Amino acid sequence: MVTTEFPGSIPEVKVCSDFRFAQLSFEDFTRLALQNADFYAAILDSTQFCDANLVHARFDESLIKNASFHRAHLEGASFSSSELSHTDFTQANLEKASFDKANCVGVNFRGANLMGADLATTRLGDAIADNNFDSAVYDGSTVFPSGFNPQDHHMLYRECV
Repeated sequence: MVTTEFPGSIPEVKVCSDFRFAQLSFEDFTRLALQNADFYAAILDSTQFCDANLVHARFDESLIKNASFHRAHLEGASFSSSELSHTDFTQANLEKASFDKANCVGVNFRGANLMGADLATTRLGDAIADNNFDSAVYDGSTVFPSGFNPQDHHMLYRECV
């Protein structure tokens, strides 16, 4: 595996990207480049994706529990119909990510970039409690579930540029 990295840059390590139906509990993908990776219906219990490049990755119908996506690059990623439990998205870039029909229990979005993200049909459960959206950023194209008010959750509005 060859790495081309500079301090603060998005990792450019190329690895296998087909993880459909995989059991990847306790695996560590920290700082790996997994653009367009397919994690369809994967089991990701306590899996680490910190600082990983997961742009346009697909996590549809996956079981994601106690996983960390801290500071991960998840622009355009899809979590449709996934079960997310106690998952950490702090400071992750989730710009234009989709959580269509995802079920989120105890998910932490503090400081995440949710500009353009689609959360319209997301079941947030207790993710809306405990300040789990503090300082998360949204814009006019971010879509929230009915009745969800971002200001009530201490989110920060940013203009689209």
